[in-house]
Amino acid sequence: MYANHDIPYSVMNFGVIPYGHSVYGTVFKASPYDACSELNPLKWDKNYGTLIVLVERGGCNFSEKVINAQRIGAGLVLIADNNNEDVHKIFPVERTKEMLDKVHIPSVLISKADADNYVSAMDAPTNTRPHEGRHGVVELAMHFDLVKVDHESHVRIILQVDDYRSYDLIHDFYALYPKFKSNIDLKIHFKIFFNAGIFFSDDDCLKVNQDSFCVAKTFGNQKKNLGLTEETLKQLCLKNHNIDQFIAYSKAVRRYCFGDDSQIVDDFKGCTKKAFEDHVMTATRKKIEKCMTPDDPENVSALKGNHEEIKYFLINYAPLIFINGFYYKGNFDDISHLYETICNSFETPPQSCYQLESFLDSANLNSVSLMHFISISVIICLSMIFMAIVLFYIVYKRRMRRRFNFELNDKINEALAKYYTENDEEPRKNTVNDYEGYHEEAKGTEETEDSSES
Repeated sequence: MYANHDIPYSVMNFGVIPYGHSVYGTVFKASPYDACSELNPLKWDKNYGTLIVLVERGGCNFSEKVINAQRIGAGLVLIADNNNEDVHKIFPVERTKEMLDKVHIPSVLISKADADNYVSAMDAPTNTRPHEGRHGVVELAMHFDLVKVDHESHVRIILQVDDYRSYDLIHDFYALYPKFKSNIDLKIHFKIFFNAGIFFSDDDCLKVNQDSFCVAKTFGNQKKNLGLTEETLKQLCLKNHNIDQFIAYSKAVRRYCFGDDSQIVDDFKGCTKKAFEDHVMTATRKKIEKCMTPDDPENVSALKGNHEEIKYFLINYAPLIFINGFYYKGNFDDISHLYETICNSFETPPQSCYQLESFLDSANLNSVSLMHFISISVIICLSMIFMAIVLFYIVYKRRMRRRFNFELNDKINEALAKYYTENDEEPRKNTVNDYEGYHEEAKGTEETEDSSES
């Protein structure tokens, strides 16, 4: 069925996604299939790769299904869509921090047709050992693509000023950024919509000449008069003028202007004003106030420039992260995982990547293990070749020595035979001559004796 095309899927925007690597394993159908409650254990052998669990969409949140599968040892979860639709257009997310922190494996949404094919294949009896009731096996290899570069990875982060996750991300990211600064082209933008006032209330929009710039509230924020547009412009101008003071200011906003439940405070406008005065230097504040003046050239340039950078990525979710133009999905609360993904975006990772424990662990399971395997294989091959040469030499030497001994014995025997043959012929000739002479001498003697008698 899948000989000529790949399987379409949409990656869930939570969990740890192994970008740049592949997952290979055997697919098992969850029981119960909807995975909204505790799953029955599966008979699975690690020698067959990763345990991949297939569950059905519906009945509960995506993250609940994944966590239930994770508890029985799943390394990848396939969620079967329950409608015939293009899964690429579905954006599965999880916004609850508690659930985000629990999920540590990747999960993807696949089409209903593909899921039905898997189930049919797994339920179909095989022709081998039919008396054992064996069924078909579905094996799957999934590669999580990542665009790779040679020297500098392009990272784009889009923030939203009323979403606590934007502040958490930028703070954690900048904690490690100095070590990677020479290898990352970082750009920070803000979620703001251009000329879309028809979809927003007036207090969420800002008029600049004949244009309007509006800010959408984050999911669950129903509060009014928060001054989100002015705050977005303030942070945008501050980021353009002094990135270090921007980081310090955003840290103060996260600390004082969000409650214990990570929800924005009612007096967000007053809270951010105080944080701005307390954590931004006077000279810088004057520049930012000028930048925020309506119709100021810098104001217009900042807003339009920001719009040009984000106009194709205005998904109602924040923060958004792009690595080399590739949309990063997964749990960015664990910042080391994000940096691990950035490290995997290089053809040859920079030295700073080897300071990350998560990257080293991943490298040990992937490229380093592969290099070890190749090195060991080469050593074994060379050793076998060397042993074969030595063995051949020993056998050949023995054979040549034996052959030499045989040929030497033959030569010796031949020489001895020739020698004795020549010596045997010469005595035999002398004996005949002597005999003939003796015969003549004896004959003469006889004649003499005869003469004497006579």
